[in-house]
Amino acid sequence: MLAHKGVIDDPYAFSMLSIGMKAAVATMACPPLTRRTNSPFFASLAARTLFFDQEVASALNGGIHQVVIIGAGYDSRAWRFARPTVRFFEVDHPATQEDKKRRAPGGGPSYVALDLETGSISESLSSAGFDSTRPVLFVVEGVTMYLDGSEVCGLLAALADEAAPGSRLAVNFAAPPGTGAAADRRRQRVLRLLGRLGGEPHRSSLDASEARGFVAGAGWQVDRATTLREIARELLWSTELRIDGINPEASAVAASQS
Repeated sequence: MLAHKGVIDDPYAFSMLSIGMKAAVATMACPPLTRRTNSPFFASLAARTLFFDQEVASALNGGIHQVVIIGAGYDSRAWRFARPTVRFFEVDHPATQEDKKRRAPGGGPSYVALDLETGSISESLSSAGFDSTRPVLFVVEGVTMYLDGSEVCGLLAALADEAAPGSRLAVNFAAPPGTGAAADRRRQRVLRLLGRLGGEPHRSSLDASEARGFVAGAGWQVDRATTLREIARELLWSTELRIDGINPEASAVAASQS
């Protein structure tokens, strides 16, 4: 929907949707349902996407030639940000990756099949050709809420161990239950219910004030700790998206290794 609205430049997203999701997008694009896509929920997704897009562009422009996307799902950055000298790795559950391969265009990333709860990210990346002696950008988008706090800390620490000097990290955290406006709290309850029904319960969250210290505690130098609402106010102020309804505790962090 965000690509359809022109908020996100992503010509690949629609092609990777299921038939049912394509029908849903087409339906939401028709008035008066289109107004629903201006909601704080879509605004927060737009802010999150643009935050990570900025971090990828900045890393590539800064000379980083490896990008590892953790829990990639149907992420399209390996195509949107493709450069001849840059290699993308996508780490995700094997079943998700097999489905994505059937939908995705040619080219793209090196797929690294891994269950984050049981496998070794170091061994999996090494087997896929990742070079731990060269700087890398790690992208951890929309993942941390599906792991418990100790698993998130362990994941970020493992990434720090794989990060050569000059490497970067971009990560976001879900807002705690009960925060935000009444409408957002209702959305949270629905999303948590859908997560449980879909076998992906939400297991962790952070207050925005905790995010900086949490990432630093996992071995990273924090360069920027912000919120999705602040990002939206910076980048989406000219759109019709209802940015002031974004939960103020939903956070994003950019960090590095010196």
